[in-house]
Formats: sequence, C-alpha cells, structure tokens
Amino acid sequence: MASVRICIDGCELRVNAGQTIKDAAGDHGIEIPSLCKDHRVSHSTSCFLCVVKEVESGRWLPSCAAPVEDGMKIAHDTEEVRDMRRTALELLLSEHLGDCEAPCTLACPAHAPVEEYVRAGREGNLMRSLQLVKQRVPFPLSIGRVCPRFCEKDCRRSVMDKPVAINDFKRLSADLHYEDYLEECPPLAGEKVAIKGAGPAGLGTAYFLRLEGIASDVFERMPKPGGMLRYGIPDYRLPEAVLDREIAHLDRMGGIRIHVDRALGKEVTLES
Repeated sequence: MASVRICIDGCELRVNAGQTIKDAAGDHGIEIPSLCKDHRVSHSTSCFLCVVKEVESGRWLPSCAAPVEDGMKIAHDTEEVRDMRRTALELLLSEHLGDCEAPCTLACPAHAPVEEYVRAGREGNLMRSLQLVKQRVPFPLSIGRVCPRFCEKDCRRSVMDKPVAINDFKRLSADLHYEDYLEECPPLAGEKVAIKGAGPAGLGTAYFLRLEGIASDVFERMPKPGGMLRYGIPDYRLPEAVLDREIAHLDRMGGIRIHVDRALGKEVTLES
C-alpha cells in the first residue's frame, strides 16, 4: 500500500495513503479524542471534538474525516487546539438533551434527520436524501424554496468556517427526483378522515394519514389548494407551478381527494 509522510506536533510519521488523520495518528499511538468512533454513540453524531489544525494553511480539520496528505503538518496537542475542542464541547453540551442529536436536527421545526440526508447527498445518493427528508417534511419542493434555514444557523460546522448548505440538499433532492419517487403506501384500510383546509397543515395531515393506510377528503374554501403556500407567499419565492407539482404528488399516492370552493358552514357542514 502506498504511504505518505505527515508530521503531528513535530513528530514525523509514515502513514498509509487514504487514511484519515485520526486513524493514521492512532496507528502510531497518538490518541485524538472523538465521539463518532465510540460504538455507544449514534453514527450521526456531529461533535468536532477530534478537530486538529493544519499548520501551514491554518485550516481546522475534523480528523475523523479529513484524509492525510503528503507533507501535511498537523497540530494536535497544542493549547490552541485544546481551546477549539473545548469550544466544540461547550457548544455540544449547550444543546445536549440527553439524546446526542446534532444541533441542526434540534433546530429544525420538523425535526428532519438533517445529518442523515446531508450525508446521503454528499455521497451522491440524492434519492436517498429525498426519502429521508420526506419522513418529516411532506412538501420539500415548496419548503426547499421558503425554508428559513434554522438548521444552518445552528450548524456545528460554523465552529470551523461556515455552515453546511443544508437546505440546498433538501431542495436539490426534490427538484431532481420528485417524479421518480413514490412512497410505499399500504393498502387503504377502509377508514376515511375529513380534513378542513387544504393548506400545509391539512395537506400534511392527509399525507401522513395516507402513509398509515387511511384515506381522506380535504375541503378547501378557496378555488385552489395550498393555503398560505399559494396565497401568502409571492410567486417569485414559490412559483405556483412548483406548488402544483407538489400537490399533484398527493394524487399519485391515491386515497387523497381535494375538494375546492367548499367552505365549512356553507357548502359543507359537520352533519354532512
């Protein structure tokens, strides 16, 4: 196997090409702290406790992911590096709720599995990203265009440089694969629910009910479905064609019927 030379805290080492900095250091008895390599912790944990500094460029690198490069000089056990790890740990503990979830996931109002769908997208599997997004976000085409990106504000990567473009993974996965993707819906169980309003809440309810095998009739007083997505957001932010494409997906799932121009108390009553 090819090898390269690196230097960690002044100690020159010959290591295997393609290794991460952490693994290469470990092979020579240099322990770099981390959580992601601990079998007791979820693989999706984002901690940056293993951060090291590349001396010549000044870059901060997660040693568990950054590959070694020939001639690389790494600072591992300096006061500056320990301060950075201390900051990462303090940030981790500031958000810690006992479940070791990344702050991006905790910040997401939908509690989407951010780390997982970003990882899938980074690996080039944007269809898998879309599957993961739709576990919690039923309308990624629309939300991908209007999302306030709370996840990016709390992204742990900001400790080192700038946040990951999380929302772009969500939007791109939907833009590329929405027509190719169809949920595995169970057969309809014979139960049906009436839903008042075809806005995001009503349509989202219909979506998740259908995933449980329950049909629904959605009654909307306006001439088109979408609620605030259609009537409250400017077209330049969310084009109607995109929203129509999103709502058409519900029809593809089967079991969801949308009735427009049907206001509760007028065209529709609780008794009916």
